[in-house]
Amino acid sequence: MAKHILGIHIGENRLICIEGRIGGGITVHKIANINLEPNTVISGTIADPSSLTESLVEMLVKLEVVTAKAVVNIPVNLAEVKCIPTESEYLSSAPDQIEWELRHYINEPLDEFQFSTFSLQTSTVLVAVRRQALDSYAQVLEKAGLLVEAIDPEQIALFNLISIALGSKPKDSVAVVNIEVPFSQVIFFERGNFGCGGKLFTPPELFGLGDGKKTWREFSEDIAATVSITMEAEKQINPTLVPEKIMFAGRPIKEDIIATIAGKVGLQLVQYKDIMKKRVKVKPRKHGLNPSELSIALGLAAHGVVRT
Repeated sequence: MAKHILGIHIGENRLICIEGRIGGGITVHKIANINLEPNTVISGTIADPSSLTESLVEMLVKLEVVTAKAVVNIPVNLAEVKCIPTESEYLSSAPDQIEWELRHYINEPLDEFQFSTFSLQTSTVLVAVRRQALDSYAQVLEKAGLLVEAIDPEQIALFNLISIALGSKPKDSVAVVNIEVPFSQVIFFERGNFGCGGKLFTPPELFGLGDGKKTWREFSEDIAATVSITMEAEKQINPTLVPEKIMFAGRPIKEDIIATIAGKVGLQLVQYKDIMKKRVKVKPRKHGLNPSELSIALGLAAHGVVRT
């Protein structure tokens, strides 16, 4: 049975919320976004929870939501997501065995993290999120009167969205570059399996959000290098991972720039709208955002479809 849910994307400079009906796909009925006061969120950390809660309540009133159930994000820099080949009965492993596996990837005290894991066709996804981040994000939603259904790292939200968009028997292998401030992220969707790639700093001045001297040419070179390095690293783990296409999500960048990046990494450029058009329906037409900027909020709402 289809259900209504909120996908709430707490960003560095803004809040984006969608209310959608979730069934075999996503149908979005309402969209709202609001700019945050400066320094409300700093590098993913909620520095002013009172101001953030007030902004969230204001946005929910504006949206006139019909449900209190919500899924919220954790920024990419506050979560570690690793994909390893699935072994027989891996998910029956004790928590200390999973923690042992994650010790290979996290060079910080593990008691500061909350762990979870899920299995796909050929890969197991290990997720570690800072407990302090989980608590602070959940508390803001609860103070705004919402019921927290789940909290997903943005990497997982992207996987959720692509999983829904491509359907239950996907044929495409796609590299997805999600552009956000202050960090962008590369993931791979390989015919139903997930590869989590590198993250890179996004110069805020390129989006009119700060001062700096970084150029679009330099940033595009950083993106191409991150995609290339990630592809090579993933092939060491999964030799069959050979992306054929590349898609850009998140904050929009010029077509000539993304075409240049696609050419540098040797992948076919596919448009966001072409990937989404079959199973992701966005009914509101006037919301002041580029459709790709809804990516994380849509992927959060898709949590219950991909993994119940």
